[in-house]
Amino acid sequence: MPCTRPPSAPLHLISNVNETSVNLEWSPPRSSGGRQDLTYNVVCKRCGPDGRRCQACGNGIHFSPQQLSLKGTRVSINELQAHTNYTFEVWAVNGVSPQSPGPEQAASVTVTTNQAAPSPVTSIQAKDITRHTISLAWQPPDRANGVILEYEVKYYEKDQNERSYRIIKTSSRSTDIKGLTPLTSYVFHVRARTAASYGEFSGPFEVMTNSVPAPIIGDGANSTVLLVSVVGSVVLLIILISAFVISRRRSKYSKAKQDSDEEKHLHQGVRIYVDPFTYEDPNQAVREFAKEIDASCIKIEKVIRNRPSRIIFVGSRRKEKLKFVLLLEKALVEK
Repeated sequence: MPCTRPPSAPLHLISNVNETSVNLEWSPPRSSGGRQDLTYNVVCKRCGPDGRRCQACGNGIHFSPQQLSLKGTRVSINELQAHTNYTFEVWAVNGVSPQSPGPEQAASVTVTTNQAAPSPVTSIQAKDITRHTISLAWQPPDRANGVILEYEVKYYEKDQNERSYRIIKTSSRSTDIKGLTPLTSYVFHVRARTAASYGEFSGPFEVMTNSVPAPIIGDGANSTVLLVSVVGSVVLLIILISAFVISRRRSKYSKAKQDSDEEKHLHQGVRIYVDPFTYEDPNQAVREFAKEIDASCIKIEKVIRNRPSRIIFVGSRRKEKLKFVLLLEKALVEK
């Protein structure tokens, strides 16, 4: 009996992708290894976006008619993930293949499944609630099955029970629903769309609008911003009050210092007031006063009964000067 060997690789391997299914076809190898027990095995690998870092597909994949010991040259692989890279290897084997397996016995092809409708959105949250606005946010579907192009939000009043609803579309994973009625329960559903189609709507998510007025700085205002504004206003008010008090104190201090300087200048060695009523003779008062000041500061303006009736004191304190003149003049008239 002649020697036999493992067969060569299958020829002309082609693939046909139909959404999440792949059909493979090939031709028999050039050499069957001199044996008549030629069969085929199919290996499935799921790869990363760059076509590398591949791993076995695992369970959940369906091969028709079967994955191993195929006698024909055609197979269908179903239940694949959408928008995913796969590498398929078709091995030609016979009775002696286990003794000397090698890559020369296999042909491979890499495909990308089509996009499909995404899985439902499962996580929805209400970020902010006011009287007329509800801010929603959600996580992407567990299985995008392609590139998410947009989201659709359907909402209605709970009492309406979907008889009358509205639709909002957005490309982001959040939106603000405005124009709502205060103190009213609303039901929300969200679904995603790929190039293939829309996915199913999420389960109902119920939220009630507030009844209290919106914050003074606008609907949906952040409480932190409000707190900072109030604190800033209080600090500014304290600064203005402090500046006013300091300014007043400085003004009073400056005036008191000026008055003190004037008093010191006027009282240095000079007695500015002499009471004529303490003298029997007013002329004596004049003489006493004249002892305290420079003679050039005394001037007789008028003589009554051959007596001086007015004395002018030239100085910086006008008030004391007039007081002295009036007292002296009154005393002279009474005399």
